[in-house]
Amino acid sequence: MTPLFLLWLLLLSVHANQQGLEQISQLWNNSIDLTVDPCEDLFEFTCGNWVRNNPIPKDRAYIDKYSQLGDVVNRQTKKLYDSDKVDNSTAISKLRMFYTSCMNNTGKNTEKTSELLGFINKIGVWPVIHNDGQFNDTDFDLTGYLARMASIRAMDVFFAAYGNVDLNNVSRTLIHFEKGSLGMAIPQFYLEPKRFRRQVSAYEQYMRTVINLILKDTGMQISRSQINNDVRDIIYFEKQFAHVTLESLNTNHNFSSTMKSRKLSDMDRLMPVIDWKRYFNTIMPKEVNEYINSDPDVIIANPRFFVALNHLLEKTPSRILANVMLWRFADAWWLQLDQRFEEVRHDYIRRVIGTVAKSPRWKECSAVSAMALAYASDALYLKEHFEAKDREMVLDLFEELKTEFIELLKSSDWMDIETREYAIEKARDMIVLVGAQKIVYNITAIDDFYKELNFTEEDTYGTIVRKHSLWKQKRAARDLLKPVDRYRLPMSATTVNAAYTFVKNALTVPSAILQPPFFGSKFPKATNYGAIGSIISHEIVHGFDMQGRQFDKVGNRKNWWNNETESEFLNRTECMIKQYASHKVEGTDMHIDGFGTQGENIADNGGIKQAFRAYKKYLQKEGEEPRVPGFEQFDNKQMFFISYAMSYCGHAKPEEATRQVFSDSHAPSKYRINIVASNQPEFAEAFKCSETAQMNPKQRCYVW
Repeated sequence: MTPLFLLWLLLLSVHANQQGLEQISQLWNNSIDLTVDPCEDLFEFTCGNWVRNNPIPKDRAYIDKYSQLGDVVNRQTKKLYDSDKVDNSTAISKLRMFYTSCMNNTGKNTEKTSELLGFINKIGVWPVIHNDGQFNDTDFDLTGYLARMASIRAMDVFFAAYGNVDLNNVSRTLIHFEKGSLGMAIPQFYLEPKRFRRQVSAYEQYMRTVINLILKDTGMQISRSQINNDVRDIIYFEKQFAHVTLESLNTNHNFSSTMKSRKLSDMDRLMPVIDWKRYFNTIMPKEVNEYINSDPDVIIANPRFFVALNHLLEKTPSRILANVMLWRFADAWWLQLDQRFEEVRHDYIRRVIGTVAKSPRWKECSAVSAMALAYASDALYLKEHFEAKDREMVLDLFEELKTEFIELLKSSDWMDIETREYAIEKARDMIVLVGAQKIVYNITAIDDFYKELNFTEEDTYGTIVRKHSLWKQKRAARDLLKPVDRYRLPMSATTVNAAYTFVKNALTVPSAILQPPFFGSKFPKATNYGAIGSIISHEIVHGFDMQGRQFDKVGNRKNWWNNETESEFLNRTECMIKQYASHKVEGTDMHIDGFGTQGENIADNGGIKQAFRAYKKYLQKEGEEPRVPGFEQFDNKQMFFISYAMSYCGHAKPEEATRQVFSDSHAPSKYRINIVASNQPEFAEAFKCSETAQMNPKQRCYVW
């Protein structure tokens, strides 16, 4: 290359780096509150202005950097779905038909309700809707109701049965049985009615209103007192179901006691109230019937849950069971019905989590379309919004971070040699998928994948959703007969997140998260290491948290830990559990669930340590980077910690903060920043925090 050309390349690189620095400067200007001492409160310092400049949207109960970028991606996919560009792909045509049908919320209200009622009639009598004379206790067939629900809409209620990798032999797929879901999702809403009176009242009102709308559209007449009685009975049953759910929870995250391979016939012993062979032979394609009849191996999570559930179902009057099942079926249709049902649904959500306005329909339709035909959506998205060079940068970063974690393992003198050596071997064998699945780059393969999923112009949105759910169920059933593909990972390219899959020892880093504020090819390295670097490191550490450590290098459940090393691991974990549980969540009267969030907390703390060590090595090799314009007082190491913290800026309404304590495996934003940073001596050193500073405690907790 000529000297002139080399000079041109250098100037181009400098210009690109300057662009990245200016972009970071804008992000920091919107976020950092320089009146706050980072040694006293890193969250307020890093996110104080961001919280003030980014109020919670009216259709949301919280906002954070992930949800903000999620909105950007949602708008990007909407534009792709709305495009009138002609594609030769049948899969993309089906995707656009799915989205267009969802958006087309016109037509007579009664027609959509009649479609719902037609499907309900195929399942069985819904006592609260039909006249009492139509329901007969002696003819009630619980297995039939459940099988017909699953055949019409691929829905479970009291339990979840789905195909997933065998934890003990990851080369095969087995049917997994787990607990079912609740109408209000959170068990505590039912079990603490005084504390959550508003939520329970909102749910009751929501149920009554939906039932009355259906009755109005169908011309049926049921007395108000009967409706009220039935609604109370449904909620009372769900309260009992919530008890069963909580009492049977796995309280030690130990898969060995709950995830053993059993036989399908064991479900007949645990839960004889259902004829399991008939259930599966009804809902599965014929080619799988022989497999079902062979009494295959299955995974039953928490067998005692199914024993308790069987007792609950046996003692509950069949009228109540029918009402519960068909209420949940009708509730699942809210997006396929008319605007009245949307409004009722929004009013319920508003009262539960504090939203003010209803989300525009396109947000819902764009999101569900991306999930429904993920490969087709991913192919469209990658073509417009992903660059190959970004993928290569992140692959290099992953290898660098993995190497650093291996170095961290080598220095973990609390581990015995054999356990440490296997941990290193597992880390070396960890794989990563950056951007999207391999199939997404092959439109012919995508068309073939969706070839049995067919819609017509005459199909209603309800019919399209039904066709899709049954197609998905059949594909999942056929997977029971195939070997597992380790490189088929669960997260779509349009997901703003990253994930670790225990049973494949694999990371997924979707293309959607590889953009500002988490990543930029022109960003300074401090920013990329602090943001996406910490996120990737976080996922690597999940392979060695309290759940990940129970799986070997290919994903099989296996205890490879020495007893003394395991005991020390548990001691370190207990320190972290107590540390997080000592913090009260702002806006609530509750503390962080230190036990329930321990896996994410281990990953947060280990992830930032790993990423910072890698960045320090980069500085040793490459030298100091330019500082952020307007924030030149912060050196490179401080830039790293600021970038980490800025990734987790967020705030929530009190109602949502309370809900998250019960349902979110992560600590709230403030504590993901402050507790994690305060556990890093390198943070206090970088910011020269005094010995008495809040962010420089005398006692710290860490596992890795």
